[in-house]
Amino acid sequence: KNLSVSSLKCIADGLEVSMSYFLDTQEEDERVHSLDDLNYFRINGSKVRYARLGSTVKERELEPLYVIIPPGDVSEVFKHAGEDFFYVLKGHITFIVGKKEHRLGPGQTIHYKSTTRHGWRNDGDEEVHLISVNSIALFS
Repeated sequence: KNLSVSSLKCIADGLEVSMSYFLDTQEEDERVHSLDDLNYFRINGSKVRYARLGSTVKERELEPLYVIIPPGDVSEVFKHAGEDFFYVLKGHITFIVGKKEHRLGPGQTIHYKSTTRHGWRNDGDEEVHLISVNSIALFS
C-alpha cells in the first residue's frame, strides 16, 4: 500500500530518525534549482515522484516540491499540522478537502489548512505536474 508523506513523517518521528533515512535523496543546501537538475525520489514504492525545490536547511519552515502524479493515482486522505498550497502546471486533478471536491487544471491553485482531512485523485489519462508548498519541513 502507498504511504503518504505525512504518514512517513509520523513513522520517522516515532523512530526518531530523519525522513531522509527512508529516501534516496541528495542532501543539498542550494537555494537555486533548475527543472533540468531536479533529483526525483519516491516514497515507499509509491508511483508519485517528488523533487525538492528548496534547500535542506534544518531551520526551514517551508517544503516546496515539484510533484508528478501518474494517471489513476489516489492519495490517502489524512490531516496534519500546517498549510498546503498546490499550483497545477499540467494535467487535471481532483483535490478532496473536507467534504468538498475541487477539480483543478493548469494555472489553478488551491490553498488550505492541513488540519482539514484532505487528499487527491488523478482520474485523467495523463500525468499531473504540480508545485506543492507545505508549511512544515517534511524531509529533514
